Amino acid sequence: MDSREEITVGASISRTGGWAAAGRHYERAYALWRDDVNRRGGVLGRSVRLLLLDDESNPERAAGNYRRLIDEEQVPLLLGPCHTGLVEPVIPVFERARLPLLQATNGSDLLYEKDLSYHFLCWPACDFDYPQRFLELVATAAPASGRPRAALVYFEGRIGQAVARGVRHHARALDIELVADEALEGPPFDHAGVMARIGALGPDALLIGYSHGRPDAPLAPLLEAAHAGGLGSSMLWVSENPSARDLELGPLMNGVFMRTTWVPQDPTEQSREFAASYRAAHGEEAEFHVAGGYASGQVLQQAVEAVEGWGGDELRDALLSRSFPTVVGELDFGP
Repeated sequence: MDSREEITVGASISRTGGWAAAGRHYERAYALWRDDVNRRGGVLGRSVRLLLLDDESNPERAAGNYRRLIDEEQVPLLLGPCHTGLVEPVIPVFERARLPLLQATNGSDLLYEKDLSYHFLCWPACDFDYPQRFLELVATAAPASGRPRAALVYFEGRIGQAVARGVRHHARALDIELVADEALEGPPFDHAGVMARIGALGPDALLIGYSHGRPDAPLAPLLEAAHAGGLGSSMLWVSENPSARDLELGPLMNGVFMRTTWVPQDPTEQSREFAASYRAAHGEEAEFHVAGGYASGQVLQQAVEAVEGWGGDELRDALLSRSFPTVVGELDFGP
């Protein structure tokens, strides 16, 4: 295919600044998706060209980049930025232009309480829903003699607070008694005191609202304190995607449940192909944000091919009326 048959897909990417590491994940994801699509014949017979602009990890610059892509460059198809902190100022640009924003970041549940029409999260769940499946397991595994009992501890911050809201909501919906609901204040954190109090309550499970993004809150002392408090590994759930760093914790992590967006060991065929392609291109395993970025491209391609075009409202209708197989699972969207 030559350039006359190209279709441009644009995005704002953090190549520099504080979120450059996340930006690298998404730039690699979008590039791998482009290469795979073009190798298979393109989108509607056109090869995909990426136009990526550096937002320098600045939210207002990200919004400006999308205004440029839409108004000046007249790019017909767009993918989202690389970090939750960049999304909120970007959303009004898409709402005004009536164009779908497809992205794999921004799991903040509070944003989805707003009246949005063009914002689609290509991700298995937002932070609020991370604990749902584990709590369903707790509910089904509970003894017949009484209500299941769960405990919650969480670190202050966006992810921890969102997970805490989700635990409260889903526990109530599943008729699980929440015997403890405690924020971990600090640093320094009183891991031993918190876990001793929770262990004495004898819960069936403990859910930990945690984020590896907090360098002041390593996971190891928290797990050590949980075990010392009589809370076994199979009772514990941590609101973080498994990663190579968790293997370094050795026996502390054996049997612990975690939320999972995507891991390289995913056995589905398209995940194996994606993981192998990424490994061949970069000499390392793909990270779960890479899988989410790649899934955003997959959803975009399928929606465009479903309507045989790229009008904003047509694409939105297609996104709301279909399900989309992706490397992170089958995705579908509600209004």
